[in-house]
Amino acid sequence: MRLHQYLAEWRGRRFEPGRADCAQFVRAWVLGQVGVDLFKGIDYATIPAGLAILRRRGLGSHVDVVARALTEIPVSLAHEGDVAVIDAPDGEALALIGGEHVFALNRTGLSVAPRRLAKRAFSCRF
Repeated sequence: MRLHQYLAEWRGRRFEPGRADCAQFVRAWVLGQVGVDLFKGIDYATIPAGLAILRRRGLGSHVDVVARALTEIPVSLAHEGDVAVIDAPDGEALALIGGEHVFALNRTGLSVAPRRLAKRAFSCRF
């Protein structure tokens, strides 16, 4: 699936932890692109509950889940559809690289930010 089609599917979605948040936004993309379910078996209805599950598994955050599954690359080498990490008001958020922008799902819905705000990147190519 092309990134612009995927983004259109998420436009207008309301934030709902465990169903429509930055982790689920990236999870669905990566699963559709490469068949890897980053958050398999991690079901939660609140952000604190999700973080508690991750901590019990020895992970500090949702970013650690991505870092374990995907290869980290320099942000400058990231291609469209690769995963990015950006700072958000509530902490780090997962996003998708799209040209000169990054796209993330946050409490206000699908957001776009300049790519220069990406502080880490992970390849979605195997």
